[in-house]
Amino acid sequence: MSIIDKANKLRHSEKRSMERYKALTLIEPANPEYWYKFALCLFANGNNKDAWETLTNAKKLGSVDALALIDKILEKYKEESPEQASLAQRALLGAEV
Repeated sequence: MSIIDKANKLRHSEKRSMERYKALTLIEPANPEYWYKFALCLFANGNNKDAWETLTNAKKLGSVDALALIDKILEKYKEESPEQASLAQRALLGAEV
């Protein structure tokens, strides 16, 4: 199998995963893990705005993984720009840094 074939297979696999988790969030909207995994697919696809909204939904539904990922991202953000991190944390968590 050539490198191009492998890349195409991986790309189609990622697309199917995203479609699957999107469908699962519609079928079972109260499941936080589906929202979390859908957010990861969106991040991997470069759709950061929708990924943040989806990750926030997962957090609101009680996903421990989503909360851990948000905390990890905010920690990294805090190192680069404390003011922006404070705004982001208030927007995501409703709290001060």
